[in-house]
Amino acid sequence: MSTPIPSASWPLDAVLLDFEGVDRNRIVQIPWTIRHACEGTAIFGATGSGKTSGSGRNIAKSMLGAGFGGLVLCAKPDEADRWCGWAEECGRLDDVKLFGTDTGYGFNFLDHELNRSGPGAGISENAVSILMQCAERSGGGKSEDGIWEQAARQWYRNAFDLLRIAAEPVTVSALHMMVTDPKAVEKAIALANARSNLDPRDRHDLAAVTRYFKGEWETMAERTQASVRMNITAILDPLARGIGHELFCRHTTLTPEEARNGSILVIDLPVKVYNELGRFAAVIWKYLFQCAAEREVAGDGSRPLFLFADEAQFFITSKDAEFQTTARSSRTATVYLTQNLPNLLAELGGSGRGKARVDSLLGNLQTKLWHQNSDPETNRWAAEILTKGKTVRTSTNAGFSFGSGDGGSGGSSEQELIDYEVLPREFLKLAKGGPEYDAIVTAVLFQGGREFPNGRHWLPVGFDQQNS
Repeated sequence: MSTPIPSASWPLDAVLLDFEGVDRNRIVQIPWTIRHACEGTAIFGATGSGKTSGSGRNIAKSMLGAGFGGLVLCAKPDEADRWCGWAEECGRLDDVKLFGTDTGYGFNFLDHELNRSGPGAGISENAVSILMQCAERSGGGKSEDGIWEQAARQWYRNAFDLLRIAAEPVTVSALHMMVTDPKAVEKAIALANARSNLDPRDRHDLAAVTRYFKGEWETMAERTQASVRMNITAILDPLARGIGHELFCRHTTLTPEEARNGSILVIDLPVKVYNELGRFAAVIWKYLFQCAAEREVAGDGSRPLFLFADEAQFFITSKDAEFQTTARSSRTATVYLTQNLPNLLAELGGSGRGKARVDSLLGNLQTKLWHQNSDPETNRWAAEILTKGKTVRTSTNAGFSFGSGDGGSGGSSEQELIDYEVLPREFLKLAKGGPEYDAIVTAVLFQGGREFPNGRHWLPVGFDQQNS
């Protein structure tokens, strides 16, 4: 149940909602505050477990009702409509801004990053990082030593600086032309050299850029250059044509900064419809939304933000773990939903740096909710987090001796041992909502550093799908 919060005042300890938990067969209310929300939330549950209609919906509506601004990333075609419905129920429909085809909004993200005001504005490296986040999600050109990533980053850096010094628009289309047509590079270098009003820093940078394109790039082994070019065009191509060009290469009428004013930005380019373009669009918006949040010193008078992603495995990048370490300072509540742990490991890597990123991200999402799940790895991982404790296990034995006349013998014994407080098999039994469970969804709630009425840091909780 949500608790109204006065507008223009969002103290960290204001209660957003009360989870309904069960302790010794009695219902207990567990207050969940803005502070808890801004420490991050991860929700796990199998398809059909009720994670979206249960805990996901309750958390989303609590933040809408409290006046948060936010960013919503869409994987499935019906998500934008779902959020419009939730916003309407909370009196926030007018705050929803759909970014997608035929919605009238555009976001020239490179121009925005290079020409915005404030700290870090105009720095090419910041714009490079946006495209490198897309490269990370594409999976192309990865190697253990990061050689392709370094080479692509170097090319982007020099291309950005060259266009800037030449006073040419820095767009995805311009970059795509430069990487596919050597004449475009020659033209940009000529335009830059023709300018008579360059300041000393630009003259220094132009010399470095020229050395790169006329030296290192041109003399690079043909096979290596072709691989770097292929990895760069794999990112630029979807953004430089069709819908991508219309949305990201022309004008800017909507920016991530508007969320702090109360806008609910829904990126209505679902991955299941728009594939790679939808994934890149979400990653671009997410990265710049996180950067904008980090630049602000937020206080009680600062409107809190949320970042909400169902099917989060499609959108996570290395930036997420880094962002979550300081998300509370920026008053941003990350809410990520996914089916299971292998989903995340498959996207970022099940070993080495990829696994470390997954571990780091999940370790910094302090609220965790586990719904019904049949994935053994997820259930074991959840059981490990919920820790082990002393338990008493009873064993019985029975013996029969035929022909002796004794009939048989038996007995029982008790043994105290250390075992999971919640056994992995218990996650198989949670209620999934719908008619079979009278619209009730159950989950196990965990919060790091918090003790619940049952004396533990976890508690069974329930959600009514029919309760608005």
